[in-house]
Amino acid sequence: MNTNSTREADLRAFFEQYARASLATNPEELAAMYAPSFIVGGPRGSMCFASDARFLDWLKQVSDFNRAHGMRS
Repeated sequence: MNTNSTREADLRAFFEQYARASLATNPEELAAMYAPSFIVGGPRGSMCFASDARFLDWLKQVSDFNRAHGMRS
């Protein structure tokens, strides 16, 4: 396998794992995929966040909201 194919396969595997973790009920699994600090950007700007206990609480709230509103895949 050439280097580009390997990188593509690794990237695909990462995002497949991320998708599975996003649907799981254990926010620690998803949080482990983030750096200790990370940047989020959007139309209104960007911010830096810490992957800490508050982040875990937020991930749990997002998961609960998504599940309550029918997210299954």
